Amino acid sequence: MTTAPGISPADMLLFVDVVREASFTAAARRHGISKQAVSERIGRLESALGVRLLQRTTRRLHTTDAGERYYNECTVIAQRINEANAAMQAEQAEPMGLLRISAPVLYGRAQLMGAIRSYTQRYPKVQVDLRLTDRVVNLVEDGVDLALRVSDLNDGSLSVRRLGGVAAYFVASPTLRAAHARHNDAQFISTAPAITFREGEIWDLPTGAKVKPNAVLNVNDLASVAAAVAMGIGVARLPGIMCKPMVAQGVLQLLLQGQAASSFTTYAAYVSKKQLAPKIRGFIDVLVEHRLDFVESSS
Repeated sequence: MTTAPGISPADMLLFVDVVREASFTAAARRHGISKQAVSERIGRLESALGVRLLQRTTRRLHTTDAGERYYNECTVIAQRINEANAAMQAEQAEPMGLLRISAPVLYGRAQLMGAIRSYTQRYPKVQVDLRLTDRVVNLVEDGVDLALRVSDLNDGSLSVRRLGGVAAYFVASPTLRAAHARHNDAQFISTAPAITFREGEIWDLPTGAKVKPNAVLNVNDLASVAAAVAMGIGVARLPGIMCKPMVAQGVLQLLLQGQAASSFTTYAAYVSKKQLAPKIRGFIDVLVEHRLDFVESSS
């Protein structure tokens, strides 16, 4: 609320209570200040406005014509302030409003929908805006309330809640693997054509060796990586929740006897625990209830 220089919104609200109570003493009691302080603040308000608002006698207090008009305007402002405070208090009591969530594409599709279904059923006054992206978003700059992350935590500014663990595996099509049968799996991973998810990837083998893959294709979509591997274009490293069903179908083959190529933590990240909005706190509670959705199956 913008007011003229020298005019305090608090004095405007005090004026409303003086008129309603028809008493400096009652208004002072309501605001927890002295009668003298009320008189001084109303006098300051009148001076700033350049108009007399109240007529005061020893027996009664009433508004001038200008004071009556000003009172009517100020009561509208007071009502809006009360409504704003009531709305904020209601929001603290019950989750409502827009909840913006960010998640990696694969994990958002495969793991998050069950939790969102439970959340929207439990809190029908919240609208969920789910943004699926493999870009690591900045929660503050991108206006995101909570992000599902699948990686090692390296941001000390965020609060997190651990949800589960996932792993990635080296895979290839049976046809491509057979074409390099003279090599063991480690040699095959190091020398065969490869498909990467990010440029400049370095792969760690279970032996501790690091491999710069012979990338013939880089694509920033895991589903496309899996499709390319199934077509025999190259070897790749894929999350278990994506590649294991394809292995069961015989489309892909796990390398290194199924040893994990890498392991990651799945967690929910948010900016701060202080004054955490009910809509965010409620969603974190639901995520914890759905922990098993974020733990990779051993099958």
